[in-house]
Amino acid sequence: MTPRTLIILCIFFTCCDNNTIKTQESHPKIIIIPDTANNWYAKLFDFPYYQMKNETCNLLGLPLLENDTSEFVVRVWRIASSYNPQKIYLLRKIANTWTLSMVRYYQHFDELDRIKIDSISLQKDDPKVLTSIDIEKLDLRKLWEIPTQSKMKDGGSYGCVDGYSLLIEISDRTKYKYTFHICPAFHASKDSTFMMVDQFDNKLKELANR
Repeated sequence: MTPRTLIILCIFFTCCDNNTIKTQESHPKIIIIPDTANNWYAKLFDFPYYQMKNETCNLLGLPLLENDTSEFVVRVWRIASSYNPQKIYLLRKIANTWTLSMVRYYQHFDELDRIKIDSISLQKDDPKVLTSIDIEKLDLRKLWEIPTQSKMKDGGSYGCVDGYSLLIEISDRTKYKYTFHICPAFHASKDSTFMMVDQFDNKLKELANR
């Protein structure tokens, strides 16, 4: 190989690398979060819980899925209004392997203006490997179609006292979505969206406790 040929090849591969970088930068990850414009419910519930989720991730040392580049990740938060522990289910696909793990943490309710976590009581389970049949039962594709509560018809009319909120994060390499629902189990018989959310939550709990 002559020196001239080597120089041409180096220029070629350098150009390819630069084009790859530009292509990745020109396609940023799509972030789907509640729109607070002209939506009072999103302003009062959906979006504040999204901000709380981000703050809790920081306190627990969890990475934000908005910046995650994994093949597929689902993170489900079960946030109780007045009791502990709080639970987070983490479903992740790496290569062709699906794993499910759970985080339990205790939140102090005596300070309403900020989130306070009891780090001593933090518990993280080892990931469980799931089968392809397990994943089929979860029907993960439907998660992209489920609307957050503020986008539901009459979503603002559903609530509960001393219950829980279910936050679902879905992420792949190209997009991220966040949904929020209050007491889906309580409202499952009233709306098909709550029913789908509750069924998914129950299937995930069953797999985690298996």
